[in-house]
Amino acid sequence: MSTRKEESKTPRGEIVELIQLIDDNSKDGGRPLFQNRDFLGGWIYVIAGLFSLMFLDYLTFSLKLIPYGEYIGGLLTDLAIIVAILSLVVQLADRQTLNTRFRRALRLRTSFTEDQKLILRALIKMRSKHSDFALKGVYDKNKEMFTKEKLMEILYA
Repeated sequence: MSTRKEESKTPRGEIVELIQLIDDNSKDGGRPLFQNRDFLGGWIYVIAGLFSLMFLDYLTFSLKLIPYGEYIGGLLTDLAIIVAILSLVVQLADRQTLNTRFRRALRLRTSFTEDQKLILRALIKMRSKHSDFALKGVYDKNKEMFTKEKLMEILYA
């Protein structure tokens, strides 16, 4: 007779446990792992800083500390930097989204083994691509897709 604790020590049990962790902390319940702004990650602070710089440019212009030509030049420079950073964010959006959600998932429990971290990252990648479906439902329909080997293929695909 096997207990639930013994079952969770098996690779299949670990995977089911991690699936449950992700599903329990989706948008609808728990601490949300999946948010719409995840693609911005840490870039949001850089973009906010640049908009603050634009505001300072406006403030110095409105106080008549700089001439109009310098203000327009500074404003155009700030806008060019923002466009460049946003294009970089868009190019790295999938990777940034996965990294943000993975860091958030690591805070849900006190410890994960290295194998669990790899599986967790793969499961988050799967859930990110199809956020409308709970992983548990997909797992129940196709358990073969959730072996360690298949999850590693998904992680590095």
